[in-house]
Order: sequence, then structure tokens, then C-alpha cells
Amino acid sequence: MEIIRTFYLNKLEKWLNIKDIKIITGLRRIGKSTLMEQFKLFLKNEKGVNINQIIDKYNFNDIEILSKTTWTSLINDIRNIVSKNKNIKHYLFIDEIQELKDWQKAIKTLFEDKNLDLDIYLTGSNSETLSTDLGTWFTGRHLNVSMYPFTFKEIIKNNVLNADINSTLKQYLYYGGIGKVIPNYKNIENVKLLLKVVNEDSIQKDIFKRYRIKNKTEFLSIVKYIFDQVGKNISINNIATDFYQSKKIKYSYKTIADYLYKLENANLIISLPYYDLKGRKIIKSKQKYYSSDLGLLSINTTFQGNKSWRLENLVFLELLQRYDEVYTYTTSSNKEIDFLCIKNEQITYYQVTDYLFEKDEPNSNWEREVGNLASIRNSWEKIVLATNVDSQILSNGIKIINLAEWLLE
Repeated sequence: MEIIRTFYLNKLEKWLNIKDIKIITGLRRIGKSTLMEQFKLFLKNEKGVNINQIIDKYNFNDIEILSKTTWTSLINDIRNIVSKNKNIKHYLFIDEIQELKDWQKAIKTLFEDKNLDLDIYLTGSNSETLSTDLGTWFTGRHLNVSMYPFTFKEIIKNNVLNADINSTLKQYLYYGGIGKVIPNYKNIENVKLLLKVVNEDSIQKDIFKRYRIKNKTEFLSIVKYIFDQVGKNISINNIATDFYQSKKIKYSYKTIADYLYKLENANLIISLPYYDLKGRKIIKSKQKYYSSDLGLLSINTTFQGNKSWRLENLVFLELLQRYDEVYTYTTSSNKEIDFLCIKNEQITYYQVTDYLFEKDEPNSNWEREVGNLASIRNSWEKIVLATNVDSQILSNGIKIINLAEWLLE
């Protein structure tokens, strides 16, 4: 069953026929090509676009197509296609554009050609590289769609697994939301194999090959470390100190920073900076890191049984799609808040926990989860998400919400 990615299609529809270049980025196998196919169907069925107006034969994941294409031949080929149907708009779709050498020159030439009425859509697996290149070559003339794995709601709504909510959530926490993985939830070996392929493809093609990494063992040790630290507050200095103290390995600040940049560029991890609410500024010197997919977290981490980190990672990925901005936050009294989210200039605070225990229960975490939010002296919305609660609003206005219900909102 194919899941229609309405959230992303709505974004593309909003930008339809705007001159700016549209770039869809995300992890390999996340469904960027499928999204483009769905959008092309939308253009044909809902907007009356003729098949002759769509140029979509360039998938640079295909080695044969890539080997026959240069940036100059791409320009000439598209000009020839358009010349056969002059005076009508054409829609150009190119997959994994970063694989083509000097692709920027080709897209810039096509973009600026006044004889071509082109609406350009690109996909790529190297988010920062593409954004940097587009920012350099097309200042203010590109729009970015960051794709994430299928949400829990998308899986339940489309009845992909024909299973109850709780068992699906348990599987989703460990196996993630990559399209080809979901139908294999009941076959653990298939899941592991599929996730391993995605992970290795991303590391080998988007990092080792692209950046010509020499010390692969060193790089992979940083990968393992970062996934083991998901949801924790860390700095590059912390990482260097931990490696030296535990393994007597000395990594420079520059090396670690470079490796983290490459991991995030390949969409394997996502950084979460702190937000200084008083100064209204972002603080990146110390931040958290999360996996771009829960399944990749499973195959890259040592701590398989830690459900709380997984829940926090799950909520983080969900928040990225619900809010304009997402940060972590520390109150003026130095109390940790998992997430501070901003949308339409409105702020919402979130705490995430597996089980929320009442104040009088043994080992209660009420003060840490609810008390930390209560210490924030403003009127913005404050929410605690937990798996074992019924949704309610406390007398101080803090909302306690069942996690599964929240995911299905």
C-alpha cells in the first residue's frame, strides 16, 4: 500500500508555479522519489497538466543515466525537449541532483534562461551541501522541503499493518518509519537487513565517497558514540574528553566538528540547539542530537532497551513537522525542558517521559517532568507527554496528554 504524503504534497502545491527552485531533501530511501511521483500525478489529475509538459527522465541514482549525462548535455537536452512544445510551461523533475558533477551550473543556466518557462523540482540526500550550493548560486531563489520518515499517524491512518495502536507504537519505536521497512515489522531479520542497507548507503555514498574519508574506523567510532548519546546535552569538548578518558583516543575539536557536520549533512542525525528565550537567540555551543529515524537508532546504538530516549526521539521528529522552530531549553532556575517549540510566534513547551508517576509514588518523576514546566513563569502552553496517562489539564494549566493520542491528533 502506498501512503499519500499529504503534508508534503500540500507544501509543493502551495509553491506550484512559483519561479523559485524547489528542493526536496532527506535520508536515502525516505521516499523523495515517491513524493515526486505523487506530485506529478497531482499535476496531471488535479491541475490538468499534460504529460508532454513534464520532464522526468533524470534519476542520477541510475548509474547508466548518470554516466551519459554532463551538466552541459543536461542543458542542451532540456532545451531540445522544450523547443518541441514552445510557449507552454514545463515541469522539470531531477532525482539526486548532487550526483551530477557541476549540477549547479546546469540548474543556474536553465533557471536564468528567459526562453524557458520551467518549474524546477530537485531531490537530494545531502541537505546542507545542497542548501549551501543553492544559497550561493541562487540567493533567495530556492524553497526547501525537508522530508522525514512516515509518522505513526500515517501508518495507523492508512492501516498499513492491520494491527492495534499499542503494538504498532511498540514496533514503530524500534523499527522506525522508512517506507520499505514498515511492511516488514513482523520479520525482524528483514527489518535489520533493510535498515543496514539504508545506513551503509548513507555512510558509504554520502560521506565516505563524497568526502573521501581516509580513517573510516575513526569516523564510525564517532557515529556509534553520537547515537548512544541521543537526547543528551553534549558539546564537542565533551565528546573529545569522553574518548580520551574512556579509550585514550585523542580527537581534535576540528575533527569531531567535521564528522558531526557530515553526519547531519547526510541526514543520519539532526542537531537540536538551545534557545535563549530572554535574549531571543540560538545557542549551538552545546546541543542535543537525535536520529533521523528510529530504526537507524536501533542499529547504531549500544543501548537497545532504553525506551525513554526512543520516545523523546519520536516526539522530536513529530515536532519538526508540527512547528516552525524546535529547540531544547533550560529555565532561569536551570531546570531542563525537553523541547521549546515556536509556531506563528506562539511558544509551546514539552516534556516527554515513558511513565509519569504521581507525587506520592516511589521513585516519582512528577517534580522533574511537571515541576520543571511549572517553574516557567509565563502563560505559554505547557505539555507533558507520557504513555501511561489519561489526558487531563491540571489546575495550573499544564496539560498531561497520552502519547499515542497526541501522535494521532
